[in-house]
Amino acid sequence: MAYQSVFNGTRIAPLPLMGAGAALALLLILSALVFIERQPWLGLGVDYDNESGFPIVSVVYEPQHAAGSVRQDSRLTAIISDRGDRISLEGFDPTLEPSGFAHFDVQKHYFERSTEITEVLAEGASLEVDGEHRVPVSLAKGRGLDSLPADFWLLNLFGLLVWAIGLSVFAARPGERAARMLCLSSAGFYVSCLFNSIYVCRELAMSGETLASLSAGNRAALLVMLFAILALMARFPGCITRRPPELYLTVAFCLVLVNEWQQLVDLPVHSFFLPVYIMYAAGIAIAFVQWRKTRNYPVDRAALKWMLLAVFIIMGTGLVTYYIPITVRGSPLLPEWGLVAIASMLYVGFALGIIRYRLFQVDRWWLTIWIWFLGGLSIVLVDMALIAYLKVQPPVALMGAVIFVGWLYFPVRQWAWEGLTGGKGRRQHQLVRMVEEIAGAVPSGEVNDTWQSVLTRSFDPASIQPIENRVSEVRLGENGTRMDVPLLEHNGALRLFYAHGGKRLFSTDDREYAENLFQVSRRILRVHQAEMEAVQQERQRIVRDLHDDVGGQLLSLLRQAPDDYYGSLARNALQSLRESMKAIDNDAIQDASGCIDDWQAEAEERLFPLGVNLDWSKQLNTAPLQFSVRQAINLRRILFEAISNALQHASPRRISVYLKSDDNYLELTLVNDGVDQSTRHKGLLRGRGLNNMQTRASELGGMSEFSIDGEVANVRTVIPIIP
Repeated sequence: MAYQSVFNGTRIAPLPLMGAGAALALLLILSALVFIERQPWLGLGVDYDNESGFPIVSVVYEPQHAAGSVRQDSRLTAIISDRGDRISLEGFDPTLEPSGFAHFDVQKHYFERSTEITEVLAEGASLEVDGEHRVPVSLAKGRGLDSLPADFWLLNLFGLLVWAIGLSVFAARPGERAARMLCLSSAGFYVSCLFNSIYVCRELAMSGETLASLSAGNRAALLVMLFAILALMARFPGCITRRPPELYLTVAFCLVLVNEWQQLVDLPVHSFFLPVYIMYAAGIAIAFVQWRKTRNYPVDRAALKWMLLAVFIIMGTGLVTYYIPITVRGSPLLPEWGLVAIASMLYVGFALGIIRYRLFQVDRWWLTIWIWFLGGLSIVLVDMALIAYLKVQPPVALMGAVIFVGWLYFPVRQWAWEGLTGGKGRRQHQLVRMVEEIAGAVPSGEVNDTWQSVLTRSFDPASIQPIENRVSEVRLGENGTRMDVPLLEHNGALRLFYAHGGKRLFSTDDREYAENLFQVSRRILRVHQAEMEAVQQERQRIVRDLHDDVGGQLLSLLRQAPDDYYGSLARNALQSLRESMKAIDNDAIQDASGCIDDWQAEAEERLFPLGVNLDWSKQLNTAPLQFSVRQAINLRRILFEAISNALQHASPRRISVYLKSDDNYLELTLVNDGVDQSTRHKGLLRGRGLNNMQTRASELGGMSEFSIDGEVANVRTVIPIIP
């Protein structure tokens, strides 16, 4: 596994670093449990009744400490000290979030009441229940884990999840400033959750000094989280300030923190929440600047878009469901653990961004490390839960945790991995079928087109384009945004952008798969090319034999012909032999101008003795025009078939031949006069000759048509030309 530099040249692998971070987090949670166990506890679970304005008993855990007279749903109206002093509990909510108070003096008064209640309970007191009778109570000596509210475990679970994500990104990229900011933010999130989980476990009251310290620690950690997120936004994908943005944000952080700790100035609207609103507005401004800076960088903008969606959607949801309702009406729409759950999704969004867009330059091996880490952590958590709640013996609990995680977590992990990374388990038979498809394209000369089709089906890129760069192997570019794959034939390559329709980047697994497919296809292609070369050599041998044997005999026959008739037959046979030999070489290319000049000379030689005038006109494209052997043969035979038909079925005085071409097509038109009335009615010109012309044109991918207008006949043939 690759090692990363962390501090002062010390090297540590990502997984051990994550393990050390998880161990530290679990140790802090254990310390929190010890701290909670030492807090005053009557054996009750206490909530607050908004209608009556008094605390109420939600659960009775240890009835002996309340003389068995405190029941569920009992209203706690006051505390009576042993000296007879009565402390009313009206309006005292033991479940309040200390930073939810809008002004410092209100918070200070709440801490003072909490201290007073705690001191009375420690000296010995009675509870006034339902405003009618008194119940002597005493503090319990210990507190079981089963008495801790679910909020404690949820807050620490979400905090641990976020801490693991931030630490894993730092472990992968310790030198990346944006990764450091994310790690710092996740650390602030975790510490905030830890402090929060402690004071949500308070029963009726907690020492005001202790509660104030926990609240101050929670606020400091929360501000670290938020300011680190702002620094991250100012750093990623590019820094928006000349000086480090952390410098400005650290000054602002210190000002806010000192004002809260020293309670210097009461801010308008809400002394604790107004900085959160201001930071959200600052985040919008930073996002606007980053958006403008990345307008010409599509890769950075795609990553920025993902990050901004995660930040503003999640943080906006937190504002709407928690902060704004407390500011307006004094109570949130969601409990505090719900806010923490929503906020943790911000970091999950960062994790998904790493998988899809490689945020912070983290490769997708990061996910593999993180999933294995989570697997080990799951065993520890399940083991602790079995011991704490089901009272299972430690050896049995460990075995049960291993079985549970092995049967449940690892299958879910595999399913999630395939879904997140886009891996669908390419099977061997798919590879074989693709290679066979490429091999089948060799005879038609469409190997590169088939290769592009295979790559498109394999990776479903958002776009694919040819490039002229010489590429010898498959390679990734721009952090997986694109993948260059060599062509199977000739130089050049295909550049694929964004796999799976733009849903993810290309990975090293994609590169390895494409490289294997390329190497196998190249080997198969070489085998087929060797076979084609052998076939071509055999064709050349046949051509030599025809030329030396049959051609020589026909040439002798032509020289010894007794008259012109037999000489013409021998000459035509020799011409047909030459065309057949050329046709054997399918790859031969001929200059079109030379062919056309030969056709003109041959037509003049044939028509001049018959007294028929020949008009020959050509308007060819300026680019050099070429014919394949098959095109040259078929066009010549179409031309002279049309001339033969004109001489046989009409009495032409003039035959006009027009040739013109553009970038895509060649048009050959023959026009003759001398068509009489009887010929038009009998339709003699629509016999076998015209069918042969249509067949030859079709073989070339074109068409041939015939028409008569008065005494003029017209044969028009159009074929595609060689690009």
